[in-house]
Amino acid sequence: MSAPARHLPAPERRGGAARSTDPLRVTAPARRRAAAPARKEQERPALKVVPRRVRRRRAGVVLSLGVVTLFVLMLGLVAFQARIAQDQLRLDRVESDLRDAEAHFAQLRLQVARLESPDRIVAEAERLGLQRPGPEEIAYLAPPAGVAAEVLAAGGPQPAAGPAGTGDVSDWSNLKPLLSGQP
Repeated sequence: MSAPARHLPAPERRGGAARSTDPLRVTAPARRRAAAPARKEQERPALKVVPRRVRRRRAGVVLSLGVVTLFVLMLGLVAFQARIAQDQLRLDRVESDLRDAEAHFAQLRLQVARLESPDRIVAEAERLGLQRPGPEEIAYLAPPAGVAAEVLAAGGPQPAAGPAGTGDVSDWSNLKPLLSGQP
């Protein structure tokens, strides 16, 4: 059989140590209590035990507020992600429109280059009945002698060296085929 149960002394509420029946052995919390004046205990407010229902209700309220806060945060996060997705779709559409506009611009530049080409202009002039003049039909004009002297005296631009009459037509005839392929 087992030994009968013995009654052990209960631990002190504040100090946590077992009560001692030995008068010579006084624990630290007991010394503090003995030294503290009795009036401090009278100044403390009366303590009450909170019923379990109130504690459970408070815990439920705190838990409910936490769940609601979490729900609102998640809803805000979803709204933020939806906004980002909408902006990304709009950005994709704008980029697509930009690519289309750049392609159209390139087509228009090509069309302008074809319309400005010397071969097309010559073909259009011939279609309209215009003809190329011969070298003897080209007349170069020189400024009057007084105007040229005034420009030179004022330090203005020097006249460009080039064909000045019918004597340079042969030079022009040799130079023209070299320049026909350039714009």
